[in-house]
Amino acid sequence: MKNLLLIIFTLIFSLSVFGQTDLPIIGKIADIQSKKKVYISAETTDSRNLIAKVLEKDKTLEIVSDAGKADFILEFKQVSKSAPVKYGGGQFEDVAEMSVYFYNSEKRKVIAWSQTKDYFKKGWGLPKSNENYLAKQFLKAIK
Repeated sequence: MKNLLLIIFTLIFSLSVFGQTDLPIIGKIADIQSKKKVYISAETTDSRNLIAKVLEKDKTLEIVSDAGKADFILEFKQVSKSAPVKYGGGQFEDVAEMSVYFYNSEKRKVIAWSQTKDYFKKGWGLPKSNENYLAKQFLKAIK
């Protein structure tokens, strides 16, 4: 009985160790500076179009329609969006995150750059959409 319990606990702990190998590697923006082909991944067509518009103005990257032909992937995700209750206090929130990643020779995901933005947080000038702001921040980072 003791041997059976020992085997069960060993299997449980060994399975949890294997699960940690799926985690991405945190890289640096320098890992993608020489790469030019980018695939844009976003939850909506509007978000993809807003990001593409910013990248096309810069003319340093080539947007591809097939992720298999891309050097790296630029991914935009809406993290949270909320408004205050109708009566009472509260605040607006519109948080999004943009990540840039690629897969290394070992087929492991390497995150080269990532940033989060809340549309309603104070900044310089008029607020820009999260897609616009984060795409411009990415372009600044790779230069």
